[in-house]
Amino acid sequence: MATMAAVDLGAQSGRVALGNFDGDRLSVVEVHRFPNISVRTHGTLHWDVLRLYEEVLEGLTAVAGMANALDSVGVDSWGVDFGLLDRDGRLIQNPVHHRERFLLRSQRARSTSAPAFS
Repeated sequence: MATMAAVDLGAQSGRVALGNFDGDRLSVVEVHRFPNISVRTHGTLHWDVLRLYEEVLEGLTAVAGMANALDSVGVDSWGVDFGLLDRDGRLIQNPVHHRERFLLRSQRARSTSAPAFS
């Protein structure tokens, strides 16, 4: 039997689940769910990466208490935002939220100024 943990970070909430696959069937149990609340810092909307990290650790700790061993851990998250890292792999700042008005204006400006392709 394969045992795995799954982490899903969505725009509104996150969750950690425990999955078991016996070769025929996959069973999944949600172990920990938490809100994904963005934070405004100096007028800019950011993902609260530190709180998300703590929530994921809490969920993985709960999974570890339910499983003898894990074969894998998978993480799924939003695909439009990113965090910049320094040379040592440390996060420079919390990622800016894709719903930030500045980014929306910037995206609109680019789409109206780019030539159309046929």
